[in-house]
Amino acid sequence: MRCAESLTTSADPAKGCMRPVNRYIRIISLSLLYIFVAEVPGLFLNICQASGGDQFRLSRREKAFGMHFSDQKNGWIVGDNGLALKSEDGGESWQRVLISKGDTFNDVFFVGTKGWIVGGGGVIFHSADGGKNWVKQSASGTEPPGIKSNIETNRTCLAPEPSSSLQQALMKVHFLDQDTGVTVGADGTILRTQDGGASWENVSPDWMGLMPAEMMDRGIISVNLYDVMFLNEREFENTNIPFHGLL
Repeated sequence: MRCAESLTTSADPAKGCMRPVNRYIRIISLSLLYIFVAEVPGLFLNICQASGGDQFRLSRREKAFGMHFSDQKNGWIVGDNGLALKSEDGGESWQRVLISKGDTFNDVFFVGTKGWIVGGGGVIFHSADGGKNWVKQSASGTEPPGIKSNIETNRTCLAPEPSSSLQQALMKVHFLDQDTGVTVGADGTILRTQDGGASWENVSPDWMGLMPAEMMDRGIISVNLYDVMFLNEREFENTNIPFHGLL
C-alpha cells in the first residue's frame, strides 16, 4: 500500500497541479484505517484502507490532528478551529459536525456511544449519544452555564458557557471503558476520570521541567530533564534507560 504518495497539494486539482509532498507527511493515527495529514494547510487529507485510499479535501485553513474509529464503520477526525468530521461508513464519506468554533481539537476517543474530545486550553467535550450532542467539561467536571457570583467583590456575571481552570493544552485522550479514562497534555499534565468525565482528577507528577506526557499502549510516559516516569493504572514509577546526560 502506497497511500502516502497520493497526498497532494490542493492548489488546483482540476488543472493537474498536484504533486507529492511526502516531506511534510506525518501519521497522526493508526487504527482500522490509516490517516496521513500534511503539516502545511491547504493539503489533501488521505484516508487509506487495505484496498487503497480515497482523498477527502479540507479547506485551505484547516488541519487535522486526531482520529479514532470505535468500530469498522464509525470514526471521527478532529483538528484546528473546531474541525470535527464524522464517518458512518468506514471512512468512505465524511460529514462535518459543528461542536465549537475556534477551539483547537487535538484528539478524540469513543467507547460505544460515549465520546470525548480534548484540545487547546484544557478544553474537554463529551458526548453520550454517539456524537449527536456535545457538552463542554472541565478539569473539575461539567460546569453548567448560569449566573456566577464573587463573594469577595460582591459582583455577579453571566457565564454563557462552562469554564475550565486548566490552561495547558490536552493532546491525547484514552478510555479503558465508559467510566475510566485519562487525558494527557502540555507541561506533563495528566488528568484521570473514573466517572465518565463528570469529574477529573489531576494526577500530574510534581517534578519540575516536565515535557508533554505521551499516551502509550500500557500506560503514560512523562519525561523531565533527568528522568523518565511511567504511569500505569495506579501509580508513577521510575523507568531506567541506558543513557547518561540530559534528555
